[in-house]
Amino acid sequence: MRHCLARIIQDRSHKTREGRGVHRQLGGVSAALAVVCLLGVSLGAASDPLADLKAAASALDAKQYAAAATSLNGLGKRLPKLADYAGWLEASAQFGLKNYAAAEAALDPVWKQTPASPLAAKAYLLSAQASIVSNTPGKAPHSGPADAVALLRKNYAVLPQPQGDETLAKSFAAAGDSLNAAVYYQKVYYGYPVSAEASEAGAELIRLHAEMGDGYPPPMPNTMLGRALKMLTAGKTKDARKELEALIPQLGGADRDMARVG
Repeated sequence: MRHCLARIIQDRSHKTREGRGVHRQLGGVSAALAVVCLLGVSLGAASDPLADLKAAASALDAKQYAAAATSLNGLGKRLPKLADYAGWLEASAQFGLKNYAAAEAALDPVWKQTPASPLAAKAYLLSAQASIVSNTPGKAPHSGPADAVALLRKNYAVLPQPQGDETLAKSFAAAGDSLNAAVYYQKVYYGYPVSAEASEAGAELIRLHAEMGDGYPPPMPNTMLGRALKMLTAGKTKDARKELEALIPQLGGADRDMARVG
């Protein structure tokens, strides 16, 4: 930029030494040079879309959702082969900003990709979560949570776990279906006892048990035994033994013997 401006200044300095015709001629050259320089600056300022994608991902990791959303807007068109990834990141940023409709709209490139995008499973979860949290508190459930349930059930086989069961449980709860909410929270609590999701699932099960009373679906003793044994395998020895001791009166036969040995 400095070199371009220097040439323009040098050209214009000749105007004071030349006649009127030459003055007009050099003025035209200077104008042309100015356009070329400005064009060069504009082209040089065009950002690398891959660099923008990486910067947006970093901003998202830092929870700088507004900055990430701004960087990602329209980026999928500049990176058509990575449009699903750009869309997923933009949806995540919009979700962080609580722009739930925009989050679902940003997932469109993921849905359109053929063959299916490797981000599809995560996108199912994000779309369902957007439907859940956009539900109006204190009012009858609308189609949002019901749509989330339908989406997750249809694609259940590819959902990452235990996040899939947890999101399905939340979807059922938002739709007013406490029974199925309890069933899927139990899948998380008993099936993935050392996961981060298990703690929240346990708290929700306590709430649902108190809310449902006799309508609460009791877990099978062998399911509870399975949870304790998984904890034992994961090195949660103290907690596992505590649960095993509590289970012994509820078990019979080989299950009781296993609980005692554990």
